[in-house]
Amino acid sequence: MPAWLRRSLLRALQPEPGDRFPALQALLVEVARDPALHGDASRWAPWWLGSRARAGRPDPPRRPVPPCRGVDAPALELWTDAARARVATAFGATGRPAVDG
Repeated sequence: MPAWLRRSLLRALQPEPGDRFPALQALLVEVARDPALHGDASRWAPWWLGSRARAGRPDPPRRPVPPCRGVDAPALELWTDAARARVATAFGATGRPAVDG
C-alpha cells in the first residue's frame, strides 16, 4: 500500500472523531488529490471503501476497550503464603535444579 494512502486511511480510522476526516467525502477528496494517481482514485476509492463497509467491517471503537478489572481477585485470594509454600515444596521435591529459583 502506498504511504500516502496508508496515511489517509490511518487518519480515517483514528479513534477520536476530531482526528478523523469530517466526512467520507473529505477522505475521498484527499485520496483523489494524490498526484501519482492523477484522478484514478476517483474511480476505485469509492468502490474500495464501500466494499470494506459491505464486508461488515464496523468503525473502530471510539476508545480502547479497558481491560477486565478484578478478574484476578479470586486467584489472589487463593494465592496465599501457604499456597506458595506448598507449590515451592512440591517443585523442590522433584530434585530438578531449575526449580530453585
